[in-house]
Amino acid sequence: MSAFVERYRYVIGSILLLLILAGSGFLLWRENKWKPDQERRLDALALEIERLKISGVPADELAQGSDVNPSDLISQIETKSDPTPAKSGKVAGASTGSSSTSSKTTTTPSTTKSTSSEPPPAKPAASTQTTCSSSATKPSLPAAPININTASCYQLMALPGIGAATAQNIIDYRTAHGLFKSIQELDKVKNIGTATINKIKDHITVN
Repeated sequence: MSAFVERYRYVIGSILLLLILAGSGFLLWRENKWKPDQERRLDALALEIERLKISGVPADELAQGSDVNPSDLISQIETKSDPTPAKSGKVAGASTGSSSTSSKTTTTPSTTKSTSSEPPPAKPAASTQTTCSSSATKPSLPAAPININTASCYQLMALPGIGAATAQNIIDYRTAHGLFKSIQELDKVKNIGTATINKIKDHITVN
């Protein structure tokens, strides 16, 4: 026997080494294949037990029809770290975020409504100036002085020596350069000179 072992020791050693390697490979394969499935089952069962505890269903009813002992599964679950609180916290956070988003969405219309309820800016008063008509009848001169900054074309035509064209020139100058600051500024208006100003100066005012 010893001579046989001595003669074939390398062959026997090789066979034993192959058996050891095969056994190790099988254990690794079993570890990688079965353990994740078992952990997934334990995690799923832990979540289910937690849900049933919240709903008031006894935990023993969970394992009915299963080939796993409920007490063994519960003891294994209790020894593992339970991921349920983190998941519950995450769900709670998501719910809180959703509530906050809903609150923002609710307050947005009121802000828009408040903004839209503000009165619109006042529009400038429409000008009462009208284009002079050469066919208009010359009005009579009023007793009170005429304000050349506010008078209409028809009112300006009441002044001595002022016709429809000259009245329109006064209004055009007033529109382009602003209100008259003095009576002498009429000298800058087209077709109005010193002689015309002397005729109307007692009948006009800039105030």
